[in-house]
Amino acid sequence: MDRIPSTEDSLRALLGRGLRIETVIDVGVHHATQKLMRALPDAFHLLLEPTKERADAIRANYADFRYDLQQVAVGDKDDDIWIVNLDIVGKGDVTHSRVVATEAEAKSVANQLENYAVQLRRLDTLMASGDCTGTYLVKIDVDG
Repeated sequence: MDRIPSTEDSLRALLGRGLRIETVIDVGVHHATQKLMRALPDAFHLLLEPTKERADAIRANYADFRYDLQQVAVGDKDDDIWIVNLDIVGKGDVTHSRVVATEAEAKSVANQLENYAVQLRRLDTLMASGDCTGTYLVKIDVDG
């Protein structure tokens, strides 16, 4: 049986060969990316998460790290989009979020708890801010 290296194995191998990662760009951080936190505790973490509901948990999880949390979605253009929060269980809590292109589309989604606009930004636009220096690693975990 072939063994597929884990993310942690791969990072360990790269770092063991002298690669120095100074910045982690975490697209879709959700609450935290433990593997990257363990492997790169001294790196600057640029955390990109469009949903405002996760901001407090993210800040708590990264309290001991150098980080910048931005409530943006990442895409192929600079624009605005809408987040639609849904409760598919029926208990009044956000269980899922959808991204839609227009406010009209957001308002038409059935069974939503709320919707709100967020910025959509290209990675190039975000990188131009100058916060990300040196060699960087990009992790992308998105839905939709």
